[in-house]
Amino acid sequence: MNNKEILNILAQVTWFELGVVSCLFFFLLQLEKKWNIQKPRKWIRNTRNFIWQRGFSIFTYLISYIHVAHDYLPLMLAKYTGFVQFFTFKFVIDLLKLIKDIPFFLFGYVLICYLLIKCKRPKDRLIRYNLIFNVVILSIHQLTRDFFYQAMVFFQLNGSLFEANGALVFFSLWMLLILPGFIRSILGQYDTNSFLREAMELHLGRDNYNFIWWNKRKKKN
Repeated sequence: MNNKEILNILAQVTWFELGVVSCLFFFLLQLEKKWNIQKPRKWIRNTRNFIWQRGFSIFTYLISYIHVAHDYLPLMLAKYTGFVQFFTFKFVIDLLKLIKDIPFFLFGYVLICYLLIKCKRPKDRLIRYNLIFNVVILSIHQLTRDFFYQAMVFFQLNGSLFEANGALVFFSLWMLLILPGFIRSILGQYDTNSFLREAMELHLGRDNYNFIWWNKRKKKN
């Protein structure tokens, strides 16, 4: 099976199929909770925590990706059709339509994420790290998007090749942050860039009185 066939299969993934997988996972969790009484087996607990951590982290980057794709890909469709099709899977388009139909979704999402981080919820630090990382991405993206749109209107470049190229540049720059985030979420890793890592850790604060990320890093060195 070549890469093109794999991409075609992914593009055909529907919400029904995703829903079936989600329901199956929920059903298995309920069975484990019912049958495994007070002390769940270690491997079951670890598997559940693993799926929760990775799944929630990936979801945060998916929201960021959808908003960036919504704002830039339509501007490139006429000039870079193949590029746009590569980045728009069917289930992503369906999720985009769902989110965009909810008024003030982005404002509510960012507000809830920020409140969760301040309340140190969820307890898993990696999840909160990815939450704050995506809050920063979405906040800066809104500013750069408005600047780009206003510039296109001011210079009367709507629908031009320059607009398509500009959208391509902005979209590619955001992908340099979002796509590595997807990979880190799957692997359960933090950002290796010390500047970005420290900026996010400052927002997260300490989980206890002994935790200071940058001090731990210095000790390892």
